[in-house]
Amino acid sequence: MNSRRRAAVGAAGLAAAATLAMFGPAAAAADPERASTASDALPPGGRTVYVTNSADDGGTPNVARFTINNAGTLNPVDTVDAGARARGMAFTPDLRFAYVASTTANRVDMYRIGPNGELTRFGAVETPSPLGIAIAPNGRTLYVVNAGTRMVSVFTVRPDGGLTLRQVVDTGAEATHDVALTPDGRFLYVGHGLPTDTEPGVIIGFALRPDGSVGRDVARVQIGIGGAETVITPNGRFVYVVHEITNDVYGFRIGRDGGLSPVPGSPVGGGDYTDSIVNTFTVAPDGNLRLLQTVKSQGRRPAFQSINVLPEGTQR
Repeated sequence: MNSRRRAAVGAAGLAAAATLAMFGPAAAAADPERASTASDALPPGGRTVYVTNSADDGGTPNVARFTINNAGTLNPVDTVDAGARARGMAFTPDLRFAYVASTTANRVDMYRIGPNGELTRFGAVETPSPLGIAIAPNGRTLYVVNAGTRMVSVFTVRPDGGLTLRQVVDTGAEATHDVALTPDGRFLYVGHGLPTDTEPGVIIGFALRPDGSVGRDVARVQIGIGGAETVITPNGRFVYVVHEITNDVYGFRIGRDGGLSPVPGSPVGGGDYTDSIVNTFTVAPDGNLRLLQTVKSQGRRPAFQSINVLPEGTQR
């Protein structure tokens, strides 16, 4: 594949809510933009993959740890307990600490990351219905969406990895769902929507102050119905939101002032499928998504639920 393009992957119909993150040793992934996917950071022993399992169908919610080798094979290692309906997961850029949003447990679980990627839970902070979660590029501030409300909770990340509530922000719209930050730490975007919605949601952007607190709003744009995950490209130029009900992806260019304008071809439909699928797109220089491949997954629901973007040069 042309390494000058970035690939956006929309996953439809996951069997259980899951968040996947990929990391090598902290020494090989100190740069937060490279920590998740840079192929030249892949050590001989592979990387670690974490998956949050919400246990919606029963069982114990947990975070599962896998190793991944250069051939892409996943090998299970262990699990660590999480709160009920564990969903979003975020990591400090130095890969010392991890945080899991446990939605129906109404808490964010805190973990230390060992030298081989093992997780050790060391506490939790209470917050209502946490779902989407993101950390500032400098690792000092954590942003947590309180699902189904109008709120985003902002926490200070202490040197010991503990969290202290700093700010609760009213976004001005109902049903916050996910949150994403630009790589330069200047803007934060909050997608809104519920899987039971019948009307379009919105994505709202905010300027971030130098101390990481949330400032004035800079954008408010209508999106599709049932907004799910929100993701920003590694270069900080585009933001995309996927939707469960309208089964599409909305894309926007991020202006210098944080304002949003639709990219050409937005929204992109997920197709009319009776099976759950994964669509792979390239991201054109103007932000337009171009479908490359569609493969069946083993999920239950043929609707867009998650999205990820790979940096340049990582496609194989």
